[in-house]
Amino acid sequence: MPTRTLKFKLADLLASNDHCKNLSQEEIAERLGVVPNTVRKYLRNESLKFERRVIERACDWLNVGVEQLFELVDCDFFPPGDTLLRLRSKPDDPNDFTALGTVLAFFDRVRIEEDLSDDRAKLSCKVHERNCLIVGSPHHNAAGEIALCTLFGADPNDNSDSNRRKLPLTIEVPPEWQADSVLIQTAVPGKTPLPCRVLVPETGEKSKEMAFERKKAIFSADYYPPKLFQPMAINDAQDFGIILIADHWIGAQQAPVRTYWLSGFSSVGTMASIRAVQDDVRDFSLDTPRDKPGEFVLAIVKATFRKDAGSRNRILNDDYEIVHRIRGSLPHPVLPLRGNDQSHGTRENDDPQDELKHDRRRESLRRLISKTWSGPLDKSAPIVMNFYAQELRHMPDVALAELFGNVEQRYANVPKSRRPTKSIEQFLEEIKKTRDDASNRLF
Repeated sequence: MPTRTLKFKLADLLASNDHCKNLSQEEIAERLGVVPNTVRKYLRNESLKFERRVIERACDWLNVGVEQLFELVDCDFFPPGDTLLRLRSKPDDPNDFTALGTVLAFFDRVRIEEDLSDDRAKLSCKVHERNCLIVGSPHHNAAGEIALCTLFGADPNDNSDSNRRKLPLTIEVPPEWQADSVLIQTAVPGKTPLPCRVLVPETGEKSKEMAFERKKAIFSADYYPPKLFQPMAINDAQDFGIILIADHWIGAQQAPVRTYWLSGFSSVGTMASIRAVQDDVRDFSLDTPRDKPGEFVLAIVKATFRKDAGSRNRILNDDYEIVHRIRGSLPHPVLPLRGNDQSHGTRENDDPQDELKHDRRRESLRRLISKTWSGPLDKSAPIVMNFYAQELRHMPDVALAELFGNVEQRYANVPKSRRPTKSIEQFLEEIKKTRDDASNRLF
């Protein structure tokens, strides 16, 4: 039996109407008799309830019937293709074995491949190229944090507030649980149990700086120091789960690349995330248009657990529920991280060793591409990033320098004073020919 979801087609109808496509959310809200926040939900197809009078006003205003305003579409949750790569930064935590069994059974319609690596750049390349599944707390599986940095353009080595604002969530924990990172922020220890908070913005919309608005605490998990946890009997402690499903496009591929991150503060939070998805997979259906770099849905799950004295085994209670959910677009075309060791990675277009980072050469390259290249532009991203994403779209996990190494003159990797007379326009044409050569192993 197919799983279908109801699509509210307000955004499509407005975009196709010359008189309405430039209206602000406030103007649309006034026409429909609702508040702007409700309009945002309508446009992102997030609303679960529709008032009769709103439907009537929308039909009259747009001169359509109810059957044109709504459509039953297939639920687009499961990955395009027949394989899914499960990413891990280290061997699975035994506490996650039950959750892993549950999620693997849920994805039984696709073949699951395994990948274990603590190399940030390699993990990022997999997220960029493959449909990936990441299961487990960031405390035990750092692949989730690397996936966030890859999808949202954050530097995994920069713990500044400005860099953290690029991510759609932050987790506050005590220093003994985990050191600071771009995702994890250490909090001042207090009374036991210490509340560890997950902070998420109110909406998935971003500012002009491609940063999320101020995050607020959605829920908290109870942290017990290891020496105190095992002897205690606990009846109703808190945990939280994290669900992130994201799509991104790579060039002209027929289907987007999808990432699933099912996580939690502990193993019961992870299990709560998996069960919440199972309960209503329609909430996590994606329909990413080609004119955007990608889309995501992020949900926070409230969970409680119990345990017996003398045991370390947490038991998830049945009162788990989704308490916050946002949808939004990825800020720019997704690029993988790159790095030379297993502990560090930087954005591919920010590698300190990359000659293209030099301000004058990057500006020169930007001007030349803008004059000679006519590919479709994502106006929110730099033109060089557009060029890389669309012209070098099928490059697997090899560094850009390796591609340049296959081009005769290695134009971009030599100092300007030593460059050949060949123009950069010719050099870019050689890159395209290298990409399109079916015998070239790089593509």
